Amino acid sequence: MFTSRRDSPVPNELGYRICAIRETFEESGVLLARPWASGPVGASGQARWPLAQADLARWRKRVDGNAREFLKLCTECRCVPDVWSLYEWCNWLTPVMPAMPKRRRYDTAFFICCLDRIPPAARDDREIVNAQWLTPAEVLHDFRQEKHIIPPPQVYELSRLCQVQSLADLHHFSRERGAKGCERWLPVLFPCEDGHVSVLPGDDLYPAHVDPETYQGRPLANTVAQLRRSANNLNRSETTSESVWKLSGQFATEMRCNIPPKFGHLSPKQNVFEFVEQIQSKL
Repeated sequence: MFTSRRDSPVPNELGYRICAIRETFEESGVLLARPWASGPVGASGQARWPLAQADLARWRKRVDGNAREFLKLCTECRCVPDVWSLYEWCNWLTPVMPAMPKRRRYDTAFFICCLDRIPPAARDDREIVNAQWLTPAEVLHDFRQEKHIIPPPQVYELSRLCQVQSLADLHHFSRERGAKGCERWLPVLFPCEDGHVSVLPGDDLYPAHVDPETYQGRPLANTVAQLRRSANNLNRSETTSESVWKLSGQFATEMRCNIPPKFGHLSPKQNVFEFVEQIQSKL
């Protein structure tokens, strides 16, 4: 999606960042912006110049009512969206689901932004119903405890983030890696006897040619574990559940990856939920 053509004079890599910053502000109240005359971005890439809380709340309401108000915000407050602080991370396309043919699909770009300090955030009660700052391990722990729901792409990406030791390491890695780009991932789902596997590029089960508009998987007469043992190259999520297409079994999702990631990226941490439980037990 970063290289696709659009009828706009704004390059994709810039336009998507501006949209991400605007939507982040609308949904969370966090404004990633910097003054017109600011110097270089800080060591961790923070958008360093927040408005006063009263001004943020006022502008957030205006932008939420009309996206064009975001341009007025930048003009009147003499700031610009801090596109320099957003690093390209990944791109996921929602798969076709035969049991949910009218399901809304998303072609989603993910960016990483590292902050020197935690800004205040507030829910909008539509896209965001709770605002809380957590580590990747804490998010996955709460997910496993069924305190909230996380879609599979976020589980995969949070498992990647669990490989990073510090914020400084993450900023350095994402800044260097972001210049290498990424490919769009379209998961392909295979129902199994005791659940399903969602395979990604590089996995032995992944089709050689994928049509993004049709369902590419098929039911398999194997268990999840049998499919794993029969494959040499793994890049998949595994879900063991009595109901393959329902939400009830997703809390048992495990990431499996034994192949080198492309574009200098991180592999998801294996046995990530055991890792998360070990961290929580030490707190």
